Amino acid sequence: MNRRTQEPSIASRLKPWQRFHNKLSLVYGGAMALVVVALSLVVIDLGVESATEAAASRALATSNAITQTLASEALTRRPRELNALAKRLVASDAVLRGVYGLQPADSPGSYKVIFSTGPEAPEPGSLYRAPHDTALRHAKEGPVAHTEATEAETSVTLTAYAPWKREGGSLYAVVGVVVDARQVTEMRTRLVGLALVSIFVLLSALTLVSRQVSRKVEAPFRRLLTAIRAIDAGNYDVRLRFRDHDEFAQVAGHFNSMAKHLSERSFMRETLGRYMSEEVAQALLDDPHAVRLGGELREVTIFFSDIAGYSTVSERLTPSEVVDLINAYFTAMHDVIDSHHGSVIEYLGDGMLVAFGAPVRHEHHAELAVRCALAMHQKLHELNATWGQSALGERLNDVGLDRLSARIGIHTGTVVAGNLGSPHRMKYGVIGDTVNLAARLEVLNKELKTSVLLSDKVYQRLPEELRHRAAVEGVHHVKGRDEPVGVFSIR
Repeated sequence: MNRRTQEPSIASRLKPWQRFHNKLSLVYGGAMALVVVALSLVVIDLGVESATEAAASRALATSNAITQTLASEALTRRPRELNALAKRLVASDAVLRGVYGLQPADSPGSYKVIFSTGPEAPEPGSLYRAPHDTALRHAKEGPVAHTEATEAETSVTLTAYAPWKREGGSLYAVVGVVVDARQVTEMRTRLVGLALVSIFVLLSALTLVSRQVSRKVEAPFRRLLTAIRAIDAGNYDVRLRFRDHDEFAQVAGHFNSMAKHLSERSFMRETLGRYMSEEVAQALLDDPHAVRLGGELREVTIFFSDIAGYSTVSERLTPSEVVDLINAYFTAMHDVIDSHHGSVIEYLGDGMLVAFGAPVRHEHHAELAVRCALAMHQKLHELNATWGQSALGERLNDVGLDRLSARIGIHTGTVVAGNLGSPHRMKYGVIGDTVNLAARLEVLNKELKTSVLLSDKVYQRLPEELRHRAAVEGVHHVKGRDEPVGVFSIR
């Protein structure tokens, strides 16, 4: 068997997400994208942290300087002067967004605003509540700044606190300084933009590289898949060759070995099929232990066929003409037998011994045998019509034979089925009284002037449709049996 088929492009039948190189590109590129994104997030975080620390340092320095100024001028009891001084400080420094003083109130986390100036500072004289501001709580001990900037719709600020102490060292108030921290968001924006550009450039480069790499990896897979599909189509001559000595070369070596064994197996099956039934040949190939002497008891239907008047045919035709005639007849009949799951056990001159139910089991083997007999007679009728218009038909007419006819005997029973012969030479066969009776029924056709005879055991296993087509031919004694046999004919 050597059926070559034109395979369509494998890639053309795959969706984009099913293609190997796209999957590899996605996995490889996705992994690298995650790495790049993670690194970008780290860089952005470090940049924002650095900008925040710079703003916090500026706020701490400013809060310390303002606290020292307030303490040196001893303005602790003059709120108006404090507000005026704070305004001058805010006006003189573009970074300052507000300065205010907070005195601890009676309730925890509450402070009284003793002076205040700037758009980001609380109202003077108000009660400032900040129970969760840890930086403000720690400011009683020393200068401290918030670790994160506060972002509003129109501003970004960062607050630092410093203690304002009396001459004796006791806390008088906490001075809060609000500085402009727009550099934090500006730094974040610049880094995010830079990261996006870097990610795009890197991913584009990685995509190109990964696609090239994956295509080189995919090409051997495509060749392998094409070769496998060729094997599946019956082309066992296909072979793979790879230049590189890598894993693909090893796969190719094993593939070529497999293709060689399949080719040899196919040749053996075809060769065996010419000398025995294809089912027997396949059974031998499927089970190596089947090639040994021995058999088993099995109920089957035996079908014995013979050409009527073969002696006259062989006398009047030349040997080569007889061979041509018999081969044409056997070829046509073999196709009919195969289509009905029969196994030709043996060719006996012009006759055939056929088994239904061995070596492959079939539940309705009797029905298959009868339908096969009817189909064979129909096929022989067609052959006679074909031969009538050929040189062979003219030759048959010349010797006084206008048509060929066949006689068939069918019986169901138990046989010994298996490998018969010697360890050096054997064949698959069936033996037993069932075979003998089928042969006797075939001969009985001549006496009863019928074409197909079947025993009562076959008749009992037929469906109603076939029983209605059968005719009772009575009970007959046949050679080799003491008991008579009920016989039916069918057409």
